[in-house]
Amino acid sequence: MQLVGGNPNAPIVPNGKNNLVYFLEETKQADIFLAYYTSGKTAQATKGGDNLQIVELPEYLATKANYGLTTLKNADPDGEKLAEYILSQEGQEILTKYGFSAPSTSVPEHQGAGAILLAVGVALILKKKQALVKK
Repeated sequence: MQLVGGNPNAPIVPNGKNNLVYFLEETKQADIFLAYYTSGKTAQATKGGDNLQIVELPEYLATKANYGLTTLKNADPDGEKLAEYILSQEGQEILTKYGFSAPSTSVPEHQGAGAILLAVGVALILKKKQALVKK
């Protein structure tokens, strides 16, 4: 069953409820829940989630995501501060707690020209949006 993730027919999770805890512990609609590691950690920290156990998938089944952080030239100073905090020791400790690995300053090898073009495209769209907001 696809209980989350944009399924228009998914059951509604009441406001303020964690979806993993809700489906696994409260409604018992599922015996297991395939989710991101961070979602599992959040569910464990939620009221009623202390009985949940995270089992990591074997490497050949695990989906990995590479996230990036980019700031624009002349970006809002608060955005710069957020980026600096994320990259700070305290920010990295928080991310590590939730299963994220240390940052790298390069584009991963498997990310070819398409990923670079996508990143540049997103940056241009954000720059246009920023210019419109200033008007």
